[in-house]
Amino acid sequence: MKGRRIASVALSMALAMGTLPATALAVEGAESSAAMEGLASALDQSEQAVAEQSAEDTAAADDETPADAVEQEVQATEDSAAEDSAAEPEPAAAEPEIELQAPRDGWGTTSSGDRVWYVDGEIARSQRFTDPATGETYYAKANGTIAEDEEYYDAASDAWYYADEDGHAITDQDFYIEDLDKTVHYDERGRMVKGELYSYFPEDNAYHWRYFHPVTGALQTGFSYVVEQDKWCYYDPDTAWMVYDEQYIDGGWYYFDPCTGAMDYEFAYLPKQDKWVYYDPITGRMVYGQRMVDGRPYYFDKVTGRQLTAQELKDKLVQQARASYFTHPDCDAEFEAAGGTRCPHGPCMAYVWWCFHHADLDIFLADNTLMSSYPHENLDWYKERGRVDFNAGYGDIIFFRYQGFAFDKGYSASHVGIVVGPATNGVLVADAAFSSIEPRVYPINGDTAGVAHPYWGD
Repeated sequence: MKGRRIASVALSMALAMGTLPATALAVEGAESSAAMEGLASALDQSEQAVAEQSAEDTAAADDETPADAVEQEVQATEDSAAEDSAAEPEPAAAEPEIELQAPRDGWGTTSSGDRVWYVDGEIARSQRFTDPATGETYYAKANGTIAEDEEYYDAASDAWYYADEDGHAITDQDFYIEDLDKTVHYDERGRMVKGELYSYFPEDNAYHWRYFHPVTGALQTGFSYVVEQDKWCYYDPDTAWMVYDEQYIDGGWYYFDPCTGAMDYEFAYLPKQDKWVYYDPITGRMVYGQRMVDGRPYYFDKVTGRQLTAQELKDKLVQQARASYFTHPDCDAEFEAAGGTRCPHGPCMAYVWWCFHHADLDIFLADNTLMSSYPHENLDWYKERGRVDFNAGYGDIIFFRYQGFAFDKGYSASHVGIVVGPATNGVLVADAAFSSIEPRVYPINGDTAGVAHPYWGD
């Protein structure tokens, strides 16, 4: 560029003096070395012509020559060019790339030293990938960095995973997440398990079911509801293994199906103990003593929970009645204290209640809902339920209707007692009459108002 600037100055001077041949005009802008040589020749001719036509002026002038002027102009031009060159700024340096290495596929590193994974020349983001060289699986987060020592969710597989301190996905093992205070399990593909899991345990050389919360994936112990199968189960607090059969938990007995582990409710037969028991329909806990089930009274042994048979229930009642012979309990006062309505015509019905109550069979007498010592009201209650006839049996309640207030008031009965056994020409009845409690023989005749049969579960 400097050579082109010098030729332009010489041409300008020659044209101004009118001494440049026309052929020299073609030199302007020439780029080849031949053009430069032609330009130099033209300058020589121009200088000679100037010298011949201006000899006198030249003699009078100082020692300057057109060549000197040209050299001065050239020097000035070079100085100017140098100044211009010095004034031009250097091109700005490019910002360093964030990705120092940018392979088409594989590992790369950012300027901050973070590892990234490339797929088709682009940084992988929000996705899992497997390094084919090692077979290890990783997760690239939204910013492209690799997940390390943290839990992450992968939308593509709709599953949770955990990356260890090297970024490797944890697989086929239990893992405790300290920050979340929970133990989870990751399967062979690294996915967090949710729901039931059947696994082998070398401790007892057997397989066991465990349950992981369907939302959080946390390993469950104790009572747990298995949503997928609509069942309650119990998992051992130490091993988290599902339990089966009878289990004593927190002071109560429960039963879990020997195949499914599902908690049993209500009536259940336990073959190992040959007994029927009842488990609360809400809690699943074994029930003891008196219990109304579906509108019927039942009794379950207070120690074993075994359901008592009808004969055992009748025996409890009759034994209590026999134990009261020739005693004088204040049946009326006790009945009123329990909230009952007292009949003013005698204690006979209050005594029947007293026997049921002390035999721990309250709900077997009119479901323990009537609480009236009027004999006719109790007879009518059993009639309404179709449990009255004239066939007296052991443990039944027998009603009588004698002349007097019952007829005057239209009552269906005026006296009552408990059948404690058969007798010649009638039945043996325990009752409170004539100021005493003792067994008496009563015939089944016109004075018999009816025989009520309590529900004994038969």
